[in-house]
Amino acid sequence: MARHQAHLLALVESLRAAGVGEEIIEASVSQLLDSYRSELTAAIRALVRERSGD
Repeated sequence: MARHQAHLLALVESLRAAGVGEEIIEASVSQLLDSYRSELTAAIRALVRERSGD
């Protein structure tokens, strides 16, 4: 957990230094999570299909 917090703090510092606002951060995180959600559900569906064929 501490490692993730350290990475997030470094990211916050970089974003602030670049002048990135909260709206951009919110949009970026939403896009990232949507992409991850799609990939994760596709992987789970593939595993379910794989296991159903046993």
